[in-house]
Amino acid sequence: MLLRYQAILTSIAVLGWWLLRGGDAALAAGYGGVITIVATLLLAWRMMRAGQQARHDPRKSMQIIYVGAAWRFTLTVVLFALGLGLFKLDPPAMIVGFGLAQLAYIFVGLGTQRASD
Repeated sequence: MLLRYQAILTSIAVLGWWLLRGGDAALAAGYGGVITIVATLLLAWRMMRAGQQARHDPRKSMQIIYVGAAWRFTLTVVLFALGLGLFKLDPPAMIVGFGLAQLAYIFVGLGTQRASD
């Protein structure tokens, strides 16, 4: 569900930037959204590993989660640096694409909250 929302919001960002500023800006917005999606996939993988480990060693499970958070942060910084430095992508478009895809966490959280009420 989360990845679907992120893909939809990234597509909206791409379309918006394409209409406003053309293909280069749309590419940057898509790249920003993909940064969020890749970080989400890394989070899912680390949470799955932590869940498997929790049965055997809860402390190791927490370590997996903390290391995963550090990796996600590092990955995000490196991908932004590549986008800005190496690929010379449009910074505002990239940030908007990233930010819109991040909003999916809020939408999923609100949906989960409503389901539990």
